[in-house]
Amino acid sequence: MVTKTSFDPLQKLSVAFRRKGHITPRWLNMFMYVIFGGMVVSLLLLGAVLPLRGLNYSDALLTRLGSWPIMLTRLLFHQVSVISPLPTSRPISTSLILATGWEDAELLFTAFCIIFLWYLLALRYLPRHISFRYILLSTLLLGTICVLIPVATSTDLFSYIAYARIGVIYHLNPLTTNPIAIRIDPIYPHVYWERQPSIYGPTWIIFTCLLQWLMLALHFHGVFSMVLGLRAVGLTMHLASTWLIYSISGRLQIPGIVLSPERRLRAVLAFAWNPLLLLEACMNAHNDTTLLFLLLLSLWLLVRRQVTVRTSVGAMLILAVATCLKVNVALLIPGVLLFMWNQQPGGQRFRFVSLVVAGWSHSRCCEGQSRDPSQYQYPGRFPEPFL
Repeated sequence: MVTKTSFDPLQKLSVAFRRKGHITPRWLNMFMYVIFGGMVVSLLLLGAVLPLRGLNYSDALLTRLGSWPIMLTRLLFHQVSVISPLPTSRPISTSLILATGWEDAELLFTAFCIIFLWYLLALRYLPRHISFRYILLSTLLLGTICVLIPVATSTDLFSYIAYARIGVIYHLNPLTTNPIAIRIDPIYPHVYWERQPSIYGPTWIIFTCLLQWLMLALHFHGVFSMVLGLRAVGLTMHLASTWLIYSISGRLQIPGIVLSPERRLRAVLAFAWNPLLLLEACMNAHNDTTLLFLLLLSLWLLVRRQVTVRTSVGAMLILAVATCLKVNVALLIPGVLLFMWNQQPGGQRFRFVSLVVAGWSHSRCCEGQSRDPSQYQYPGRFPEPFL
């Protein structure tokens, strides 16, 4: 029985982060804060190193809001050259990049070594003393730091925005229109694949167009608002995937063997705090984060205690949506069908096969994904499978 006593705010936060029924010594409690603080500081250090000019990464346009995104970089590195908003009026000297590139690369390597050191320490010591709530709250804070990093190590983020603006602002088909068609748009100087229509399927196009429409409806017309919006979506998908992994790990149990809570939390923490996953989801906002969420959601439906026809159909529909984001997801469909076949009772397997064959023979999803967008002469017209 626990009696109610008065706590200071730090103690309240500590109790909220603990697993129920577990009391930790004060020094161990402080050690937990030290590890989490080390992750925070190392991510801040990485965010200060990435804007260095010698690394030649792309400005994420957050500097349009002011100089605060690179304030820590200025504070730590004083006179060192940092990124500037693109397009620049004067081209960057190649000799300058080569002269400072090696030094900046060494700083970047050191920052990654530090953050992975704290990451490994967290995996070693934290799982036995934390709760799933702690993982979610701490991941939210770490992801927010990554969202505010003023650079992007990949230009795919700008391509997503360009295709969304093609569809929403210029009312053209992003699946068949090259970004060069909107060369007057402020996003165009940041796009690398300027003569390539969207290589992603209608799922991602519809999603990004809806996000762009929402931003315009809220009177956020700047490109940087879409950068923050897509990064926030990436963070949300990463947190949702973390929850799905926690739920799936509780259901995928070997008969007769119960997975210990410590091992379960360690697996979830390994995913949630992974620095590379955080950077790809929250800094570069790659659509692979959304794709991973859809795959985990489909798997979550299939590992339920009672797999019904409704859950099986739902899992296949989610896989179809994921395939319309990236067609290579179709490679997973045979394995999913085999898993669903094994879950069906003997008398229902024939009905299951009939349903799958009928759906596959009438599906035009893969047909549309396999077409070359360049074969369409009218960039504003959608191909037939997407009408």
